Amino acid sequence: MRGDKAKDDLRLDAWLDGRWRPVDMELAFLLVDFFTENEDAIRRSYWRWNGDSYFMKEVLSAWKHGWRVPTEKLQRQQRAQ
Repeated sequence: MRGDKAKDDLRLDAWLDGRWRPVDMELAFLLVDFFTENEDAIRRSYWRWNGDSYFMKEVLSAWKHGWRVPTEKLQRQQRAQ
């Protein structure tokens, strides 16, 4: 959706509890915190990258290349298990 901070500002909304609600940056920060801590706790012996370093590497990939690139990579890794 169009945001209201600037001319080209966009806002991401999610359908929650029967209505559209804005997704704020605090949620993104919470998700990064959660996934880095969780990935670090469940290190996998069969992946080259593990833990928070794996997650942050893929977050940077999403930033540079779009979310589909790390998503497709993750799906390939999950199918190979």
